Formats: sequence, structure tokens, C-alpha cells
Amino acid sequence: MKNTSIWLRYLSLSGMLCLNIFPAVAQYAEIEWNLYFYEKNVKMADSELVENILVTTESNKEYIYIVGRTNSTTSTQQFCNTGLGNGDVFLGKFDAKGKTVWIRYLGGPGLDEDTLVADKYDWGYALAYDKAPNGKPRIYVGGTTLKNNSVLNCGQACTQGVYQPEAADSWDGFVAKYDGNGNLLRWTYLGGGEAGRTDTDEVLSLDVYDHKVFVSGYAEGPHSTLLQKEKVSKVYDSTYNGGGDAFIAVFDTCLSSMSFFTYYNASANPADTAQDPDAQDRIHGMKIGKDGSVYLNGTTNSDAGISTNPANARGGNLDQFVARWIPDETLGYKPLWSIYQGGSNRERGRMLALDADDNVFVTGLTYSDSTTFPTIGNVIQKNNAGDPDAFITKIDNAGNIKWRTYFGGYGSDISNGIQTRRSADGLHQYVAIAGLTKNCDLFTSKQYAPLPVTALNGASTEACNPLDTANQKNDAFVVLVTDPDYGTDTVMRISFGTYAGGSKGETYGPSTEFTGYGPTVAFAKNGNMYLTFSSASKDIGDANHGNAGKIKSKFHGEYDAVVQKYPLNAIMKEMQGNDLDAPGDIATKPLMEVYPMPFDQGFTVKLQEEVAGVADWKLFSVTGECMGNIVPHKDDALHVSYDCAPLRSGVYILRYADSKKVIITKLIKQ
Repeated sequence: MKNTSIWLRYLSLSGMLCLNIFPAVAQYAEIEWNLYFYEKNVKMADSELVENILVTTESNKEYIYIVGRTNSTTSTQQFCNTGLGNGDVFLGKFDAKGKTVWIRYLGGPGLDEDTLVADKYDWGYALAYDKAPNGKPRIYVGGTTLKNNSVLNCGQACTQGVYQPEAADSWDGFVAKYDGNGNLLRWTYLGGGEAGRTDTDEVLSLDVYDHKVFVSGYAEGPHSTLLQKEKVSKVYDSTYNGGGDAFIAVFDTCLSSMSFFTYYNASANPADTAQDPDAQDRIHGMKIGKDGSVYLNGTTNSDAGISTNPANARGGNLDQFVARWIPDETLGYKPLWSIYQGGSNRERGRMLALDADDNVFVTGLTYSDSTTFPTIGNVIQKNNAGDPDAFITKIDNAGNIKWRTYFGGYGSDISNGIQTRRSADGLHQYVAIAGLTKNCDLFTSKQYAPLPVTALNGASTEACNPLDTANQKNDAFVVLVTDPDYGTDTVMRISFGTYAGGSKGETYGPSTEFTGYGPTVAFAKNGNMYLTFSSASKDIGDANHGNAGKIKSKFHGEYDAVVQKYPLNAIMKEMQGNDLDAPGDIATKPLMEVYPMPFDQGFTVKLQEEVAGVADWKLFSVTGECMGNIVPHKDDALHVSYDCAPLRSGVYILRYADSKKVIITKLIKQ
């Protein structure tokens, strides 16, 4: 067996392409599959709107759960009463290949109490995952439901009665518990109000910590009685302020008892602060930290009871607020810090993500400009380009803002979903947001480096008129940016971005109102990214709209829920058991040696086996971005032709392939 040594240098050449390396994924020009909400052999005749997505690992297999509202009927539906209403909650489970595992419905007949017409609906917003003591999966769903006069009885995994078996008013929140096979185990309403008045309670976010179910959302109406003091162990603020209050509640795993409740009030002494009775606060995003702290992202127009810092005042008509509440032996939980985030116009907070150090990443939309809502740090967009723009903010677990960026163009850009992920070597951290846009030049404008993405609604970029936003429909989008406050990165850059949509437009609800939220994004442990959104387009995934891999089903109805799979970790498929959430998992294959390492201008590669057929060399970033073709020349001083600018310092992946083997190794440039 003969050793082969190859000297590689970098040359900047134009006009070359990086092709034929794990087809359909290397440059993100295509995705693995596109799924319209469906069940095999069942006619899906009506509409779905999707609100949230959850990716789990169960018995070493990857599964995707989505939740939202549906008007369709399927053979595997499971009701808790006698009828299907105008719209019911749906919960769908799919495997990593896009195959439907099961679909479940949850809801009532949707009868209007005054007219007795079935024109009302139930809506699912939130998802959370837990493992039972026996290791079996447990899925929690939260949302809002119309009052149902019958007591729900769908089987019980626990012997105790549920916390609230019957609705208290017209619209109540709810929490439901399923097992991994789609069996509904427990259900409770969560609502309150007075007879003759219309009150609305909604569960918008869920998380699980130590088998406790954390619930947040808002109570709206003139006289909320959401809190039932006699049933709650510990309470921080028991006063409902009238216009609409955010709330936090903690259930046991059986949804039978509540160990903590509070209406939102960040004052050190909640009894001292009287909030505006016409103001409204909502919690849209919630995650539980490693120590049990509760991190929150919401929207408010209250002037009191929100910020723990008197100097931090509300900026405009609506502000985002971000908070951390910590466990307290006497009170249950209490605010450690809470801040407004907003300028002179309007902001809406949406979802929230935590990294491994409990840094907080929040997103939403803003109408303010940089004079009153300034960016912080070396970020990708310094000013608001349109009304509104999306924004992303990183806040450490002590409440200090580390950076903030706008993201958007001339038209409307709305961000809802957010997730974080670290590279396999632990040197980089990435933040993904998902939302809706009306900008045909979102990824090709001068403020961002051009990316290989599809055009908005299939229109060519040459025909794009970014100022003509009135005639442009929404597309969903997802973008992945680097964290400039982590590892070796000090400047934010876009690692990946794409539109997702078709010719009819994508949506967050059946009207121009914020009746829903979406789109949302989630990561799997092996690096796959999943995007979900609602669409009126039947041509998502064709050659004119992203060529979205294998289409798993057909469009039906007025709107459809859509799931797309992006295999961002495709170039690392050879590394078995690689968990991208943990650093240091990239291993050098023994069949290849690279030196010097780290390198500066070039490096030498030594193969322990002869080349079989034609050798194929390519270089990638750790997120799978193809950096260029490497073409060794058979002479005394072998060189490489390289198809992009000289590399910046950092970590890269070198992939070698011939007719018999594939070898992948890590490179570090000084």
C-alpha cells in the first residue's frame, strides 16, 4: 500500500461551482422533503393552520410533532366529546422521513352560546416534551377552547381528578397530555370569569422541568378568576388588573394540582404596584433554565409592574419584555430581573430560546427605528428597513443585553420562531429564526452577502421590485446567523437563509389580524432543521419554488400546514453518534492525516490508501456551507484551485471521496 501526500494551497477563482457532494444539500439549494399535513388514504378536504413544532428522540428515532387548528376530518381523530366543531386542535406526529405516524384532534362542537351555531373553534399553540419515569414519551399541548358543557373523559393515567374539569367562561385555556402513541391521558381547562361576561384565557407556551408542567399565556376580560387560591400551593401576585394580564402556572405531571400561580408583576412587592386597568400583558415564549429559572418573552403596554429597573421605562405603544424568575422557598417563584425592550413605536415579543449557558435569545417584530431601538454589537443589520422588521436579541442570564440586530427589508418582516445550536467543535453558536416576509430581495440586498436561495413566490430576482410590497404576498423564511458573542466569532454573519413558499402566499392566520403566530423552527440532535408554516400555496416544492425535495403529500383546502426538513448536518453523516449539542465530537479519521494543524497558507494531506478512481475533495464550514472545490494537480508541487475568497480563521471540514471510500476530517485555520 502506498502513501499519497498532497500539498494544498488556496487560490481565489470565480465562476466555479461546488457540486455533487451529498446531492441536494451541500449549498442548501434543495431540502430533503416537503410535507403538507395529511393522512394516507384519507381525503383531507379543509384547512389547517400550524402554530408550533417539536422534535424528539424516542428509542433512538427522530420524530416531529406539530400543533395548530384544523377543519379537516381524518380516520385517526380522537375526540373528547360528541362532535367536531368549526375548527379543532390538531396534534400530528411524523417520522424523520416525512411519514405520518398519527394525527389526533381535540375539541368540542364549537357552539356559540347565544346563537347555538357551530361557528367557533379550538386552537392549539404550545408543545412540550417530557419522559415518564419508565422512559416513555409524554407530549403536552396547550391552547384555547370554547366552553364545552360536557365533562371530558378520555381515559386517565393518573387516579386524581384534573385541576379544572369544566370550563369557567366562553374561552378557556387548556393543557392536554398525550403519550407517544397518541393516547390522550389527561386534560384540564385553565380559565376563569364571571357569568354573563366574555373572558378569554389562552395558554401560549409550555415547558417541562423535573416532571413539572410550566404554563404561561394571558387572561383577558373585565373580571378574570383564573386563579383559584384554594387549589394553589404558592402565589406571588393574586391580583388581576382588568385589561388583560400575563400569567405563569405550574402543574404536576398529572395536571391535577397547581403548585404555583402568578399574574405577571415584576415588582419586588406585588401588592405595592397598581397596574393600568386598561393595559394588557401577554407571555408568548417561555423556557426553563438548568437551575429551574423561568425565562419569559412577552408583549406589554403596561407602565408598571413589568421592569425591575426603574430607569428602564416603556418606550412606545407596545414593548417587548424579557424576564427571569427564580425559585423561592416561600413564594414559589419571584422575579430576579425583568426588562422592557422597545423603541418609540411598537414591538411584539414572540418565542424564546436558551443556549447551554442559559443565555436568552428572543425574537419578534418592531416598528421602531435605530434612534430609539438601537442595535448592539457587530450585527448584520443596523437599521429598520421597513415596517415592521424582525429583530433578534441576546441577553445573558443576568439580564444584560449582549447584542441586538434587525432583520428585514422594505416590506413587512415578522419573526416568530427561534432556536439556537452550537457547532460540533464548540467554537461557534448559531441562531435560527423563522417568520414571514414580503421582501423579494431579503437575501440578495446589499446589506447581506448573496445566498443561494429561491426567489420570493417564485419570481425571478431580476424582476424583483423591492419597493412594490403592496403586490407581493408573504413567504415564510428561515435564516441562520452566527452569535458574535460566542467562541471565536466577534462579527455576526448569515450562514444560511432561504424563502419557503409558493405562488399564493403564506400566512399566520385566516385574516390580517394576529389570530395565529407561526412560522416556527426546531433542531434535531443530529443537526436536521425543521421548518413549519401555514400556506395557501399548492405549488410549494416544485421547480419554481425551491425544488423542495420529495413532496410527501398534496395541498388541500384553503390553507395547509407545511413541514420542511433541512439536513444541515449532511456533510457529517459519516460521524456516527455525533451529537451537535455537545462540543468536541468531531474526530479525525485514521485513514487521513493533515499537517501542519492549525495551518496558515496551506496544509499537507497524507492518505493511507491509494486513490481509487477519481478523487473528489471539498471544503465546508462546520454548518455544511460549501466553501469550494479542491482540485489537486499531479506534479511535483501540487496546488489547489479554490472557488471563493481566502478563508477567515476558524474551523472547517475537509471531505475526500473516491469510488471506494469517504473520509472527513476537521481543519483549523489560524
